[in-house]
Amino acid sequence: MSYTSSPEEALALKARYEKLPEVSRVVEVASLVPRDQDQKLPLLRDIQSRLRNLPDTTGRIPHARPDRRDVRSELSCLIGQLQPLADASPEPLLADLRRSLETLYDRLGDVPSVSVALDRLQEYEERMAADLATDLHRLRAVSVPEGITLADLPTAFRERYIGKNGKWLLQVFGKESLWDYEPLEHFVKQIHSVDPDATGKPFGTIEGLRGMKHGFETAGLYALLAIIAVLFADFRNIGRTAIAIAPLAAGVTMALGILGLLGIPLNPANMIALPLVLGVGVDNGVHILHDYLASKAEGQGTLSRAIGRGVLVKALTTMIGFGTLMISTERGLAGLGFCLTLGVGCCMVASLIFLPAFLRLVGPRLACDEENLEPVRHAA
Repeated sequence: MSYTSSPEEALALKARYEKLPEVSRVVEVASLVPRDQDQKLPLLRDIQSRLRNLPDTTGRIPHARPDRRDVRSELSCLIGQLQPLADASPEPLLADLRRSLETLYDRLGDVPSVSVALDRLQEYEERMAADLATDLHRLRAVSVPEGITLADLPTAFRERYIGKNGKWLLQVFGKESLWDYEPLEHFVKQIHSVDPDATGKPFGTIEGLRGMKHGFETAGLYALLAIIAVLFADFRNIGRTAIAIAPLAAGVTMALGILGLLGIPLNPANMIALPLVLGVGVDNGVHILHDYLASKAEGQGTLSRAIGRGVLVKALTTMIGFGTLMISTERGLAGLGFCLTLGVGCCMVASLIFLPAFLRLVGPRLACDEENLEPVRHAA
């Protein structure tokens, strides 16, 4: 929506909007009051004067019976003129017209049917004259030599587009679907290039989406930093902290890749899954790493079957809880449930498959010093 101080400014702004390929139409009332009425009013008076003696259309307008010789002479002349035009034109219209005229010419030459043909021609001319008179009556009725003013517009319509303070409103509609973020963002930029003071729902929507996106990204970053701090306070070792958080990073990466392959974009409805997956998916790797360190401290260096089963059951029950959202008829909730289920599942796969294999490779390098032995045993 844009506002101007005069109808002239509204028309000028409308012309600038209509040059944008992203705009489908512009609605305003300034164009409903013609600017050149002073030049058109004399033309309307002349039309009314010329049409003042129209015949009455309530009855049939009689017409003289056509003369067969005159009609055939005119048809012959017209057919001859159409012949070269029909031969040169790729369109079949002229050729069809020429054949129809030849058929009429033959009918008028057939003595038994000439009377019927002339009667039908007379009836056709009378009906055509009646139709023409009716149209001329309508033209005379609307040719009122009076200027159009704003008062002639419906009150509700006028008050919607002209404010009490004299502002003139223009409503600009987009050509593409503004439910999608990229067309919406592009539409807003193009509108602002014409009128930096334009406002309306698209601008509130784009700012709200940006705010939500920034808020979710900030929440995810803060959650990740807090998780890293807690894990470092637990393991007291940067390397082990990185190993504990690796399944979470791998799981989130896999989930985002799968969403990309499926063509499911991140939107304000499902981006809330990001900080939730961070909190739910990180403990899988923590439990497995604690179990491995406790087993290594006891001289075994293997993972227990109980911890693997516990992580599996815990992840599956969480996925079932989040997965119930996918049966919702509301698309936002269904998308959120799918993202949460996918994220937790990918974190589970990374913890149960990739983390144990990684620990087997780097296990001999993990130091189990006395500083970390007691916390590990206590956690086990």
